Order: sequence, then structure tokens, then C-alpha cells
Amino acid sequence: MKLKLPVLFYSLLITISFVSAQPIITAAGFNPQIGDNYKIQNTTFYSTSVPIVEGPDQIWDGSSLVDSGAAFTYSFISPKGLPGSDSLPLANLAIKDISSAASYSYFQITSGKWGWAGHYFKDSAIGKSHFERNSPSAPYMFYPITYNQSKTDTILDYNSWVDNGNLVSNTSKGVNTVSGVGYGTLLLPHANYNNVLCVKIQGANSLDYWFVANGIHCPLLQLTSNRTDSNNNNIRTDWTAIYYSGIPLPLEITTFTASLKNKSPLLQWQATNIFNAKGFNVQRSINGKSFENVGFVAVGNNTNYSYSDDFKLTSTVFYRLQQVDKDGSEFYSKTICIQPDYISSYSIFPNPAKDAIHISIPDGNKVAVFVYNLSGKLVFENASFTVSTVIETNKWAKGSYLIRIKDNTGWQVINMEKE
Repeated sequence: MKLKLPVLFYSLLITISFVSAQPIITAAGFNPQIGDNYKIQNTTFYSTSVPIVEGPDQIWDGSSLVDSGAAFTYSFISPKGLPGSDSLPLANLAIKDISSAASYSYFQITSGKWGWAGHYFKDSAIGKSHFERNSPSAPYMFYPITYNQSKTDTILDYNSWVDNGNLVSNTSKGVNTVSGVGYGTLLLPHANYNNVLCVKIQGANSLDYWFVANGIHCPLLQLTSNRTDSNNNNIRTDWTAIYYSGIPLPLEITTFTASLKNKSPLLQWQATNIFNAKGFNVQRSINGKSFENVGFVAVGNNTNYSYSDDFKLTSTVFYRLQQVDKDGSEFYSKTICIQPDYISSYSIFPNPAKDAIHISIPDGNKVAVFVYNLSGKLVFENASFTVSTVIETNKWAKGSYLIRIKDNTGWQVINMEKE
């Protein structure tokens, strides 16, 4: 049983301009990893011919794909201890269909290929257990692979299942050919992707097209043919389209800043890959540890977001964003801080810092300086700090820091970032 991955309609859109280079897919860029999770949608359409155009500089249009209502969620896990894994010494990764109580697909993932090692399935309704394995692993991908490259492997396919207490099995020999047959831009209902490679996977009685890109650990879309004629002549009459609607590109908050507008905090951020997100809870803290929700910003059809907090600053205040996904998952941005523009007569440079910072000290005075990270840990202190003192930051973790300075007028505060 092969991994279900998506199918594609195509359309050459000469009125839309996309830029897509010829990609080279690598193991580091494409191999799945333990801990990856993907949600997919599938649908079926009919075509008596292969429903894509092969070749360079294509625009494959699957933006009008309509969900059939069937959805699958796959989790990539370790095969250790799973049913049938002892019989698959090559397998080092498994896919669990979390909608099925006992369905596992096993894979061999190396720097040279992604291969299918076997499959286990138990149907409690009819009392059958099914086990299938390949030796060597049937290749889905070899690395590196690009347009006009091809590789063929000979495989031995062994099937066994228990039926009413009896072990039934058969063995067959075949070949599997993996070829890079096109590259270009892929349009899906939730996003568009450039630098996509189309890979054709041809078996004795099977035909699949994978649309893949570095940085996403599963195909964006797969075309799987469903039927052959009675003589296995590969006459295709219908195809399954399964495309990813879940987690191939998690939402990313690329910038998050705070400034003062009319003496009130104005938060601004940019977010990409927003199709799976519901919105953002804006959270505020006065100590950098305990946060409360102060507002909500819904996801729209844009990448730029902002929130104005009607809050009077009397000291340093901390903010973070809690991203809420449509499935209820929650993720957090980095924490940033803001202070009243009158709170400090001191300044630091450079800010953001890399290896070291300096603090301007008026009139050559000595002051006490204390630096804290956002967990409240003291990372630097000097009770006789002068303008010539250098604070080395090269060993500090990236993030925000709070600098507290005590002089003869009291305490003052500066915020800084470590790159």
C-alpha cells in the first residue's frame, strides 16, 4: 500500500507571470523527519489520458481542486516496536494514519533515497491482517534529483495476510522507475509554490506523479492512477488527487515590533503561510513571565497585521503573540518589550547586538548596570560601570534583554536585542 499523496489538474496560465528555477531536490531538503505531521484532502476526477503536461517552465493549476470531504492526517514516527517492523530491517521511519487504529507504512530514508519498505494493516471488521514488504525498498525518490534525471530499481514484493487463521502469501518481482519529468509553478487552493519538481514514479501496474519542493518534507501534490484494463495495460480512466491542506508550511511570524503611537503601544507584525491559522491573541505582561490576553486579531488575506493597545506605559511592558490555528493548536512568537520614551537618558550601541555593546554614560559618571534575559536570569552585573566598559555578548542567546541602570536619580531601563 503506497502512501497517499496528491493529484493534479493542469492549466497553462500565460496571463500570469511566475518565476521558477530548475530545482535540484536533495535529501536534506525533502526527506521526512520523525515528528513531522501532515493533513491532506483528496478528491477523484476522470481522465483517459495523463492529466498533466511534462517539461520545463510549467504552470500546473490545481487551485480549483474541490475537497471530497475525505481527509487524512499522517504522523511520521519511529518504527521501533510497531507491528511488523521486526521483519523490515531497512525501515527507519514509519507513517501512522491517525484515523486508523492499526495502519502503518514503513520507509527507508537515507541520503541517497526515500524508499517504501513495507506496510501493515489490520482490518478488525473482517479479521484479516495484511503485511507487505519490498526488498530493497521501492524508491519514491533518489538524491539529488532534477529535471531529465531517471533511475530504475529492481524490487522483490512479498505479501502475506492471515485469513480465518490461515497464512496466505505471494511474491512478485518488478521494477520501479523514478524520473524528473518537469519543473515550474504549482497552484493549490491554499497557496502557490515556485521551484517545484514533477517526479514520475512508474511501476509495473502503477503510475504516480509527485510534485515536490525543498523545505517541505512531503509531496505538495500527488497524482495516483486508479485503474488499468484487464491485461494491466495501464489504461487510465480515473485519478485520485490528494493535496496538502495542513502543515507543509507552518505559519511564520517574520517580523514583530513595538513602538509608541500617541503614547500607546502599537504592535506590528508580518506573517506568512496563514492558510491554516485562525488568528492571533495579543498577550501583555508587566514582568515578562505572566501574560494575559488583551486583544485578538483575525487572520485575513494579507501578511501585515497590527494592534493598538490602549494601555498607559509607566514602566517596561512585554508583549507576545499566541497564534491560534483552525484545529485549535497554539504557538507563540518571540517576546518583545517596550518602554515609555522618557524613561531613560542612556543609550546602547549597537542594538541589535552581536559580539559586544557599549552604554553611553553622561558626564563620565559611574553607574550600576544589571542585564537580565526575559526569563529573569541575571546575565551581567557591574556596580562601577563607566563609559569605557564593554559588555561582551557573543555567548548570549539570541533574543530580548532588559538592562537596568542605577544612578543618583534612581533606576532607568533600556531594552536591547541580541542577534
